[in-house]
Amino acid sequence: MADHTYTNAHRLFVQSLLSHQILNEDKALEIYEKVCTLANAQPTDFALFVGEINHRINEYDMALRRGHDQQSGQEVIAFVNTKPDDLAQLATRYDANQITFLRRLIEMIVMADDEAFSVRSLAAIQLGQRMEPTMTSRATEEFLDQLVADRWLVVTSSGVYGFGTRALLELAGYLRDQFPDAIKECLMCTDLVTIGERCDLQPCAVRIHLHCAEQLFVNNQRPLVCPECSTSWSRSNTIGLPQS
Repeated sequence: MADHTYTNAHRLFVQSLLSHQILNEDKALEIYEKVCTLANAQPTDFALFVGEINHRINEYDMALRRGHDQQSGQEVIAFVNTKPDDLAQLATRYDANQITFLRRLIEMIVMADDEAFSVRSLAAIQLGQRMEPTMTSRATEEFLDQLVADRWLVVTSSGVYGFGTRALLELAGYLRDQFPDAIKECLMCTDLVTIGERCDLQPCAVRIHLHCAEQLFVNNQRPLVCPECSTSWSRSNTIGLPQS
């Protein structure tokens, strides 16, 4: 029986997102309006439209997942696979040695001291040199550049690498399964947080994205306190990236 809720507009949108993999939501909305015009379809609620696509593609272990860029707070949408070992699905783009490198790099980032969730470029290059077969410094740098371009990683001007938006959306299940004690969720939005703020009380597990903290403390009330344990919240106790 034909599924009349899944139209050419849905198909065109999926094709477009497949080619981009991840888009800022304002760009995705622009594409949504264009495909509706091309398919002679009336635009409706975008969240409903995405839900209709997910209903169709979930059986293929795929999904459109919405989230936020940790640094800018900008809304994004990504085409992701939902199989348990998400890294294995990268074989279509990267070779086996590169995937092994990425797996080890992810572990280094997650296990960085004091929730830095980052790794210096020198440490990443040294990791490449320990691979079997060995990755040259140039090959490692080129692969890191590719991972940044593909939004798996972000890099600072001082050469410190951390998780990109795509990694946190597509590898969320993998990260939760492999590093349950190290990876935290944002108290406000429940997405994974590796760049943000934390409670000043060390035993407290509260972590909040920077953009979520801006919303939480929008009225800038004094004193600022942790929403869980009521400890004073300094906003200067941060996690992620620096390693300066």
